[in-house]
Amino acid sequence: MSINTASIYPLLRPGVKAVIGNYDTYPDQWKKVFKTYTSDKKIEFEDEFKSLGIAQVKNEGAAIAQDTMTVRYQTSYLHTTYGLSFSITDEAMKDNLYKSQFPQHLISLRNSLRAAKSQVAANVFNLGNVTLTSDGVPFFSNAHPLDNGGTNSNLSNVALSEVGIQNAIVAIQQFKQLSGILTQTMPQTLVVGPANQFAASVILNSQYRTSINTNADNNQFAGVNDTNAIYNDSYLPGGYTVNNYITSPTFAAIVTDAERGLIHYERDKLEAWSWVDNATRDMWFAAKERYSFGVTNWRCAYAISM
Repeated sequence: MSINTASIYPLLRPGVKAVIGNYDTYPDQWKKVFKTYTSDKKIEFEDEFKSLGIAQVKNEGAAIAQDTMTVRYQTSYLHTTYGLSFSITDEAMKDNLYKSQFPQHLISLRNSLRAAKSQVAANVFNLGNVTLTSDGVPFFSNAHPLDNGGTNSNLSNVALSEVGIQNAIVAIQQFKQLSGILTQTMPQTLVVGPANQFAASVILNSQYRTSINTNADNNQFAGVNDTNAIYNDSYLPGGYTVNNYITSPTFAAIVTDAERGLIHYERDKLEAWSWVDNATRDMWFAAKERYSFGVTNWRCAYAISM
């Protein structure tokens, strides 16, 4: 339904001091952890192959062990178009005395599309323990399969804490490739929702340990001056970032430097346009863009808590 004079009646008479409704929105927080690539196709494919395994002992007179390399998994990125439009009658356009304050169509459309994009990106984390990746298990799982029958884990699901982060860092450093060989994967940035931002700040910005320990002598201050290894040894060089579109109050994950991890494909850039309906003379405004978000390499993140 078009915006008409009845829906903006207060704006048809003088004396209105201000018109509000378009508020500041959060910036593109997803850009801090997703890497953007351009695409000129409907769908993009990314493959993961199994490389050679660890070398084996060659006994005297025996043949050298053989291994092979082969593509194991394929991730697809199907680009989706997101858009929004609205219309306003010719009479409402002409009779509106506050055109500079309403409808501010470009700001409103930009905010709508930005909110949609931020939510789609955050859902990679929000649904991380539900949405399956190419290896047949969720993005965050303790059962990512290896070719030798073993598994990898990038999920602990414990409360965010100094110890929880330490254990996650150790687990990240033990990530394996499909053949079972250790990968040199390093932690970079802690991603949290708004509910965990204060805990993240305390843990990562404290030079000393963030919890007071007790010992057999019941000394409540034991260990209070111990250094915070995460802080002092810069285990998370990217610090922490807050994503306000994360829905879980407990979510916390460490993003790593693994290649082809959190991916954003830009198919069509944001485009806005307007036109006049010849029959009704209503003015129409619209905007759209086309993109996809996803994850190719699950080693790009470790979920401390979902």
